[in-house]
Amino acid sequence: MKKSLKTRFYCLDKGVHLNEELIDLALSNLETVGIDISNREIDHLAYRCTSNGEFRKIREQMLTNYGNLLAENIIRNRPIPIFKLVDPIQYRGYEVPCLEIMAPAEGDREYKRKLEHLEIVIDDMPLVKFASQYPNIKFNTENLSNKNNPELVLTFSNDANVKFHPIPIEKVIKQVKSSYPLS
Repeated sequence: MKKSLKTRFYCLDKGVHLNEELIDLALSNLETVGIDISNREIDHLAYRCTSNGEFRKIREQMLTNYGNLLAENIIRNRPIPIFKLVDPIQYRGYEVPCLEIMAPAEGDREYKRKLEHLEIVIDDMPLVKFASQYPNIKFNTENLSNKNNPELVLTFSNDANVKFHPIPIEKVIKQVKSSYPLS
């Protein structure tokens, strides 16, 4: 039987936690720059591992105890699986249904294992219009023209970053899978 992550500290494995402080930091970053997401969906959290060994261990814990694999892609020569949680993370009125686990990428600077970013759905307007509401904020628009999953990114000096997408990741995965049916 799979376990719930609905605890004060969302424990993936001994010593590996998605804690409230990390989520608070990302939300505080948004508040600092004046972006209100109170009526938005936090689509998923992304957790970055420090080693391939840690990645394999956490991936297995997710499969065994906490979620179902929605998709796993190779991005920048590393696996990145996305899991649908058996029980969504409940946090301050938000329900976070998915968790992304990131193996370390070759050539990346050294990261501590941590929540790397959270992703928010902006489904009531184009992302360009959303960004135009905040003319003093420098969004990274590098992936805005991505066909499957356009995004705006805000990076912060404390590395608690936020990404914005027009549709939830679960829906993106379903659309991509239906575009490439198995033969």
